[in-house]
Amino acid sequence: MAPGRILLFDQTRSPWRLGFGLDARDQDRFIEAGAEVEAEGVITWPRATLKRFMLGYVLTHELGHHILQHERRLRNERAARTRDHEARAEAIAANLRTLLT
Repeated sequence: MAPGRILLFDQTRSPWRLGFGLDARDQDRFIEAGAEVEAEGVITWPRATLKRFMLGYVLTHELGHHILQHERRLRNERAARTRDHEARAEAIAANLRTLLT
């Protein structure tokens, strides 16, 4: 794959039926991305909201991991993922999302 190119793979068609309710944090995240969330764990993605979620939440979170691993390599530290690593990746993702809007 060429640098500067992002491939988005097919996702399960909307609505998603999870079979369980979401915790408040995940529910808020989906709603913020434009999803319609029902109490029974049914998530509907109107129009281009799923693409926005994948780019604005999933991709930015993974970029956060990439940035952290790069920073750790520069300091000759192990790049293992920990709970703190996940929280820091999400903080980077939140900052990136502000740049996207």
